[in-house]
Amino acid sequence: GTFSKVRRESSTGRSGFTDDDRSTDFDRIVESERARHSTGPPAEEPAPVNQTLEPSSPAGKVLQAWKHRCEQIVQSPSFDHVVCVLLVTYAILLGLRREGLSNRAATLIDILDMIFVAGFLVESIVRIVGNGGLTGYFNTSRYNRFDFIIVCFSVIS
Repeated sequence: GTFSKVRRESSTGRSGFTDDDRSTDFDRIVESERARHSTGPPAEEPAPVNQTLEPSSPAGKVLQAWKHRCEQIVQSPSFDHVVCVLLVTYAILLGLRREGLSNRAATLIDILDMIFVAGFLVESIVRIVGNGGLTGYFNTSRYNRFDFIIVCFSVIS
C-alpha cells in the first residue's frame, strides 16, 4: 500500500510512487476540492437577449431597429469627425483646469467634464451595439480597447 511505498522511498532515497499513482492522487485531490467548493449543480446560463426576444415581437423590433441605427451611425464618417471634435474640445477643457480658479469657473468645468464623459459613454455604447457586441467592438480596432478603458476610468472617477 501507500505506507510501504513511503517507507521504501525513505529507505532507498528514491520515490516509490509511479506516475500512475501520482496522477490518481492528483485526480482524487482535484475531485475532492471541486466537491468541497461545489454548492450544487451548475446554474444554467441565461440565453442571449437576441435569442430570448422574437424578432417579430415589439421589443425585438425595437432592439433590431436600434442595432441597425447604431450600425449606420458607427459606419458614418461624420460620426468619427464629431468624436474627434469632442476629444479636442475636451482636451482644451482639461487644459483650463488649474489652481486658483473661482468656485464658479471650477463648478462650470466640473459640469462640462461630466457632460463630456456622458457623451463619451454614449459614444462607446453606440460603437459596441453598432459593432455587434463587445467582441466585435474590441476586434474592430485597438483604439476601441484603449477608448473603452479610458471611458471606464472616466466614469469611475
